Amino acid sequence: MGARFGFGFVEVSAFGVAVGVSASAVNAVGLPTARFAGYLLNSGWLWASVAVAAGWWTGTRGRGAVAGPLALLATTGAYYATDSVVRGESMTSYWYEMRVWFVASIVVGSVLGIVGASARRPGLWGLLARLAVPVGAAVEMVWLPRWDHRFGLDPALDLARILVWVASALCMVVLARTTLERRTEGTR
Repeated sequence: MGARFGFGFVEVSAFGVAVGVSASAVNAVGLPTARFAGYLLNSGWLWASVAVAAGWWTGTRGRGAVAGPLALLATTGAYYATDSVVRGESMTSYWYEMRVWFVASIVVGSVLGIVGASARRPGLWGLLARLAVPVGAAVEMVWLPRWDHRFGLDPALDLARILVWVASALCMVVLARTTLERRTEGTR
């Protein structure tokens, strides 16, 4: 794995900043490709995957419980800081909204960070942890209340949904298959 500075907390924070800046910046661009990218970068499953990845990166459930919220706090802070710059608004105008997401980052981020660290485990529990992001992504793209669920209204949203469903299904199959193969190899 190599050496990590501060148990990987610096890296997961930087990753969070990159996602937050990208999500905000893509919202400012009016092109159809940017709208497509916005559907992906501003989805809950992608933000949740930041915390899951942070937990996986740091390696243990204890560190994951810290890294998940840290990554989401960095993502959220970078998102609103970028929004402030892009829109020419004061950061104080976002304070109420930021507080809500900061609290959510701490509460939900801890659980997601633990899930990410648990994804390193072998067997059924590790598989379930590894499936959290692709299953969450597929489910969110079906029942996401903030976007219209009907097909044909927005080609960018339709493409994003199809891409996420296909990628999620492929991930689920690959994860299940590799887990089963490892399990059968271990019994030989």
